Amino acid sequence: MKREIDNKNHTGLKFITLTQIGDEINLRNPKSIRKWLIDRGITLHKLSSKCYVYKIDFDLYIEKPFVLSLRRNNPKNWKEMYKAIVNDDAFFNLMMLHLEQDPIKLPTTKVCLKSKQDYKILMELAA
Repeated sequence: MKREIDNKNHTGLKFITLTQIGDEINLRNPKSIRKWLIDRGITLHKLSSKCYVYKIDFDLYIEKPFVLSLRRNNPKNWKEMYKAIVNDDAFFNLMMLHLEQDPIKLPTTKVCLKSKQDYKILMELAA
C-alpha cells in the first residue's frame, strides 16, 4: 500500500501529483506530463523524491479557456456569469487578477529635445 502524503502545505494550498494531472489530461507517461506542464508555464515543485504542482496553478490554466470564451460571448456580464458558476470567491478573484493583469508601461528615459535636428532624429528612431 502506498503511503499518501498530506496534500496541503502550511498555507492551505493543495498539491496535486503528476499522476493525478495525467488522469485529468489523459496522459500516462511522466515525461509527457512534465513536458505538458512546462510547455504551459505551470511550475513543478519537488518534495522529497516526487514532483508536485499547486492545484490552484493547474486549475487556473484549465479554466482559463472557458472564462475567455465567456468574456468573448458575453462581454457585458461575463464576470457575473462566472461568479455564479465558480464555488470559491478566492478562486474567482485570483482568476480576475490573472486575466486582467496588464503590464504597466512606464517610460524609462525622459528625452529633452534641444533643437530641430534632435526632433528629426527622434522621429526617425520612433518610426
